[in-house]
Amino acid sequence: AFFVANALIAECIGGKIFSLEKLLGWAPSNFTLFGQKNLAFNLTCGVLLWPLEFVVTDIVNEYFGPKAVKRISYTAIALIAYGFIMFYSMILLSGYSTIPLAPAMLNFGIICLTTLSSRMVFNATQEGSEREEIVGF
Repeated sequence: AFFVANALIAECIGGKIFSLEKLLGWAPSNFTLFGQKNLAFNLTCGVLLWPLEFVVTDIVNEYFGPKAVKRISYTAIALIAYGFIMFYSMILLSGYSTIPLAPAMLNFGIICLTTLSSRMVFNATQEGSEREEIVGF
């Protein structure tokens, strides 16, 4: 239950961006990577919860095996998909709103892409853990 709840919360708060430097009280890094200048450590809030997911899958794998990890991973994927279908449906409902529909849909689309990519990476690492007994990156 904790695994699924944590995954749902991580995906829901994934649209919020925070500055790691400001959180730690550091000056912005302003580094260059692949020609992109003035980059800093701005992250989604969802990254704060995903390390717990890897720890939980390690524990479940140790005590219950890879089949249990697959089961909770697919359950989490199904419930996240269900949650996003419900969010999408609620966004489409007409009603009083101070936010126009277009920006809300754009933000929802960005969150969906982030969710899809994070689940793909997570599942890929879990598939590898079954063969090599290594969970995570």
